[in-house]
This record gives sequence, structure tokens and C-alpha cells, in this order.
Amino acid sequence: MHYRHNTNTIRGNDRGVSPVLGGILVFGLVLALLVLAQVSLVPALNQQTEFEHNQRLVDDATELQGSAYRVSTSGGTESVEVGTGVRYRPMAFLVTPTAGNGRVYTEAGTVTVSGAVAADPEAADYWNGGDWSESTRSVVFDPAYREYITAPQTRYEGTVVVNDFDGTTLLVDEGRLVDGRRITLLTVDGEVYEESTRSVVLTLRAVSQSTQTVELRNETDPIRITVPSSLSPEQWKEDVLADQLDESGLPDGDPSDDRHVLDVVDGPTAGTVTVLLEPRVTYEFTMARLGIGSEYDTSPDPAYVTIVDSGNATLRPGEVTTVTFEVRDAFNNPVAGVPVSTTASGNALELDADSTVSTSSNGRATFVFRANRDGQTTVSASFGPDAAQTASTTVEVVDPEITDPDDSVGGVINPDTQAGSFELRSAERIGSPPGGGDIVELRFDNDGMDRTLTHVRVNLYMQSNPGSGQNARPVNATLGNFDGSETYANLTIGGQFVNLPSGDQPLFDEDTLVVLRMEFYTDEDQTGRYSGQNSDDFFVLTLTFDDGSTYVYFVPSQNSSDPLQT
Repeated sequence: MHYRHNTNTIRGNDRGVSPVLGGILVFGLVLALLVLAQVSLVPALNQQTEFEHNQRLVDDATELQGSAYRVSTSGGTESVEVGTGVRYRPMAFLVTPTAGNGRVYTEAGTVTVSGAVAADPEAADYWNGGDWSESTRSVVFDPAYREYITAPQTRYEGTVVVNDFDGTTLLVDEGRLVDGRRITLLTVDGEVYEESTRSVVLTLRAVSQSTQTVELRNETDPIRITVPSSLSPEQWKEDVLADQLDESGLPDGDPSDDRHVLDVVDGPTAGTVTVLLEPRVTYEFTMARLGIGSEYDTSPDPAYVTIVDSGNATLRPGEVTTVTFEVRDAFNNPVAGVPVSTTASGNALELDADSTVSTSSNGRATFVFRANRDGQTTVSASFGPDAAQTASTTVEVVDPEITDPDDSVGGVINPDTQAGSFELRSAERIGSPPGGGDIVELRFDNDGMDRTLTHVRVNLYMQSNPGSGQNARPVNATLGNFDGSETYANLTIGGQFVNLPSGDQPLFDEDTLVVLRMEFYTDEDQTGRYSGQNSDDFFVLTLTFDDGSTYVYFVPSQNSSDPLQT
């Protein structure tokens, strides 16, 4: 029996195998490519994403520094959005990592200025050459990357922005700490800790806005400024302050030299540097306090008071002047709402309004004084017991209408009963001791017009038997009304005219008898009364009235129980 082989059938079955094998091979190739992309391309793309994110993070830190400078001068608040977390680009058929958590947080530090003395004597009670120290915060941006494992931490340190590559630190922005004679010091207060895959908003607030500068210098030694920094002193000299280093060879304080940084050295603690400024140069310090995050003090305490306006030194009788003080915080900026009290020592001025005033929004308290007589008065203001919390100024009042020297008489002497005069009719010593008396009662005829007493002066007091004890020379006197219930003026014997305060100037009606009384004292505190037991004493009294008339009286002051006829 014979069999035939069907070659057509066998050939048809072989053709069905090729497409299957090809599909398997293509699928395997695609799978291999996907695996290759997952293990090599995706990490590379993610690393590129992380690198670009890190560049934006550095820009955010630099923007935070710029915002700090703007807020410090303009006040108010500014917000900066910081991309802490990184989001990866999704890719089809490939595994994309979830977003990474980045952190932003604050680290504590201290800023110190040593050896700085204020040019203003009142500010020098506070800026006295000692150590000025304030806490501050650095803001750290710490990204969390999967591929870019050598990425730096970026730090805003209040003076500079740096990238810290795990021990190797590079400068990003040099800031403005020193610019010739201008020093800008910003301190930051507050707590921040944010960890997120999304952006974080950081808000800066001006706690103490830098509205002015204070002039500081040192005549013998360098001023030392210590700040937190991850950079070395060499990096500060080569990168941060290269254009500020004094390499001119000129003497310290030479006006032609605009570079004043002598050196940068390691600070007293790890993570700080100290900048040395040349002596005999007056520097303008601009300082501010910023708040960030939470838990920061929104109102710095007052630190010292200084004088803004010392008042007008040339006043007519009865005119007013103002003396203005300013309360400042530790950053030399004004503090509002501080109760300030004033005192005046001397007779040239008297307080004409409240003695305690709260500082306004610009930190100033203004006190009103009325000119009382020509002479000097020391005006002081304080909000606390420390020397820096008290400021004083001497105001000299010169009455342009009174030019007589101390030893002159001037005016009409012992006016008689002519029309319009103010005649002294009698003087009687009364009071104790018996046979003497520590009060002189003066009786005047006011003829012809109403008149107001404006100025009084005791030109001199002559003793017939000067000495000590009961015969001690009188140096002070008071003038008052007939019964002693009102005192018109406190007088220094041989001193200048005293301008009676406008509210206390007595009015004498025309054609009336006017009785005044004088008391003499042997000390300025008016504790030792002068008894007047010397029989041949006399004094010279000068009175000036609102019509411009001036009368001079030679008043005998002998010991007698009878009225003394002049």
C-alpha cells in the first residue's frame, strides 16, 4: 500500500508561528525599554526636575532677603511663597515618585556690636561702647530629593544668603551689611517649621521699622560687629566684603578713604564671624527688627530717650516754647505710647501744660514751657530710672527787652507822687524775732491807672554788719501779696529780672493802696530766714509793669517797730 505526503498542509502550519513569535519579541523589547527607562531615564529626568526646583528654591531665599530689606524700611508686611516640596512630572507607563516633603525652619543666633559710641551725648548713655546684643534667626530651606542627593541647604542668615553643600558653603547673595560708612543690621525674630509637599508662604512683618540712622564711632579701637554665618572669615574677605576692605594704607579716618573694613575674623562662638571697622570714623547705623512665623514680640521695649528739639532760646516775657524728646527702642527706632515725664530746674522757664505725655506714633513727646525770666533752665524727660532712660537739655532764655547788666539800676528811682506813679509810701519789718522781723511789708500808692506787675528784681541787699549766723547774708527772696497767701516771684538777690507767669501777674486798680510783702532767706532752698536785725540794712527793688514803666526803690530795712517812712 502506498501513502502520499501532503506538503501543502505542512507548509500552511509553519506560517502561523512567525507572527506570534514576533509579537512576543516586540512586547519583550518594549518591556525592556520601559524597564531601561524606569531605571535610567526616569531618575535622570527626576534629577533634572529636582535641580530646577533647587534653583527656584535659591531664588525664593534671595527673594526673602530682598523682602526683608524692603519691609525694614517701608514697614508693614510682605509674603514670599517658597516651594518647599518638589513634584515630579508624570510619564505614561512609568512609575513617577510621589511628591517630596521639603522643610523650612528657623535657627537661633545672636548679633553683637561692640565698641560703638554714639555721637549724640544723650544717645551715648545707651550706645556707650559696651556690648549691644540682640537675638536673631536664620531661615533654613532644606529640600528632600531622591536623586539630587548632593543638593545644598539654602540659608538666609540675615546678612547673606548661602548654599551649604554638607560642609562646603558657597555665597549666593552678599547682602548690605557694610557699604562705606553705612551699616545695615537686620535681626529676625519668630519661629518657623513647615514640612510640606506644596509651597509654603512666609510672611515678614516690620516689628521695628528702620526710620532713621544713628551715628556711632570709636576714637581708639575698631568697632566689632558679630553676626551668624556659615561662611569662613576668608570667604567674607574674598567674596562678601572684598570691595570694602581697607587696603589703602591711609590713616584711620582719612576722609579720602571710603573703605573701612580692617579685617574679618572668627567670632567668639562657632558659626559666627566678626567684622572689624576702623576707628575714628563716624558710621551711620540703620537697624531693624523683623518678625516671621509665630511667637515673636510685636512691640519692642523702649531703650533710651534723646532730644529732638531743645526749644527757642530767645523769648519775650510770657512767650512759650516747646522741648521735644524721642523715645527709641534697641534698634534706634521710635516707640509709641510710652509715658514720659518732665521736670525743669531753674527759673527761666515754667511748665505751661501737662508734665507727663505719652509718645506719639513717631515716638515723640513734646512739652510746653513759658518764658519766666532770662536765665537758664535745665529741662529733663524720663520714662525710667536708668541713665539711658533720661535726657536733659539746658534752655537759655534771653529777654530781648531787658538788657540791663546785673549791677545796673535802670528805670525811675524812688518815684514821687507825680501823676501816674507807683509810689512807695512806707516799709515795715514785721514777724519774728521780737525787735527784728523776717518779713518786710511794703505799701504803695497806685496813682492814675490800672497796672499789672510783669517783672521783679532785687538788685542788691546791703548789710550794715555782714557776718555769719544771724548776720548771714541774704541770697534769696520772695515777693507776695499782703497776707502771704500768694507768692508772685522767687528772686535771686543780684540776679536777673524774673518774669511773672501770665496767670500769676497781679493787677493793681488805679488810685488804691497796694500792700506787698517780701521775705528774705540766707540759702537758695529758702530754709534759713533772714531776721533783719541790723539797723542800717537796705535793699534795692525794681518793678516793671505792663505799660513798660520801670520803678526802682531804695528800701531802708532798719530794726524798728514803727513803719519805715521813705
